[in-house]
Amino acid sequence: MKKDKGKSWIQVRKKYESRIGRIAMVFPLINIVLQRYAWLLWGLEPEFGRIVTKGLTTDRLVEKIRSSFCELEGEEEAISELEVIITRVRALLKRRNQLFHSMWVMQGEQPVFISERSHEKEPIPELQELEALYNSLADLINDLLRFYRQNRWLGGIGLATRRKYGRSGAKPVPTTPNEDN
Repeated sequence: MKKDKGKSWIQVRKKYESRIGRIAMVFPLINIVLQRYAWLLWGLEPEFGRIVTKGLTTDRLVEKIRSSFCELEGEEEAISELEVIITRVRALLKRRNQLFHSMWVMQGEQPVFISERSHEKEPIPELQELEALYNSLADLINDLLRFYRQNRWLGGIGLATRRKYGRSGAKPVPTTPNEDN
């Protein structure tokens, strides 16, 4: 009989490990998409973009993108959409961190979720909650990629060039022979 309980415990544990593993695998994609968008927004080639964003946490990267985006005038719709996405990134990041920076203990057949910070037992997330978190992360990646594609024109030329010359980044053609800009 003890053998059956052991198998059941392993099955429960594997279901949790599988869901947590899927979350662990998908979350770095969010950071990668955010990095690529930051490079585009700042007008950086990938070689330099990697240097600038290396080691930035997702939360810090989001804040830098948000701060940069706020420098764009006349792009309220895109800025509002980015704010919604940033709110989602931060909420999902917070939940992911709660799960990943806590100690998980299995007692018998029942998982016990123990928070590392408080050392008190926390509610055990249901398998459905972990699956929903994974699905939310996947949806967020799709929304980030869509935003990236739809707002590519906001970057590429870099914020400084865009500020100076407008959306196209093209230096105005002189209208008179004496005009420099």
